Amino acid sequence: MAFSNCTSLESVEFHTSSAEIGAHAFEYCSSLTSIELPSVGYCVADYAFSGCQSLEEVELPDDLSSIGEHAFERCTNLSSIILPESLTSIREYALWGCENLTHIDLPKRVDYINEGAFKESGITSITMPSGLSSLGSQVFSNCENLVSVKLSDTSIPERAFEECKSLREVNIPNGVGIINNSAFYGCESLNSVSIPESVFLIGSAVFKGCTELEEVYLPYRILGLGSVVFQGCDNLTLYVSENSLSQKYAEFYDIPYVVE
Repeated sequence: MAFSNCTSLESVEFHTSSAEIGAHAFEYCSSLTSIELPSVGYCVADYAFSGCQSLEEVELPDDLSSIGEHAFERCTNLSSIILPESLTSIREYALWGCENLTHIDLPKRVDYINEGAFKESGITSITMPSGLSSLGSQVFSNCENLVSVKLSDTSIPERAFEECKSLREVNIPNGVGIINNSAFYGCESLNSVSIPESVFLIGSAVFKGCTELEEVYLPYRILGLGSVVFQGCDNLTLYVSENSLSQKYAEFYDIPYVVE
């Protein structure tokens, strides 16, 4: 907490090639606009730059493997963060509320992105690394500028894209098995979704409130569909296989469907 709440601090330079930046080190340094980070070990510590509202650009060091919990939370002016190829995990709420951050390139070695990591950020599009093994709940929830998403073959967590009101394009690859509760709840601009053959479970309220949703293609092998999956999707037609659970679901909830 060495410089926490130093509201007049504007810049920081390190004159060593490595340094340890502890948890909360620069938290709420609201005037901090720039910092040149040396090697900081394996992780940017929890809350290290949380609430640095004037911070605009960050380039993380090459040996970094993890961004800690809430590390850059509410850095509302942050527009650029360069992630090193060594990065493997982005922890809980690491970039929550970074509303000016419109673009980020995720290194291919990233395999864990935890709960709320990019919640309420300004991200407009995102491509998941192919080796991603775990995605946390609410990871992109309330990203109101998010337009397109290319997912990896990990399961889609609860509320992952909840209230992403501009989301129009979702690419769900074969290999995804589960789409969890409320994953796309309130995605008002989503028009068409194709669910791959690998998906066997769709949780409750997954597409609830997707008012512009017109087409959803469901595979034959789905074993479970939760309650109110499509509630409020008044213009929706489901494309299903004959005698499938999806057909029975459409009939039970009186949803228009086409047998393919």
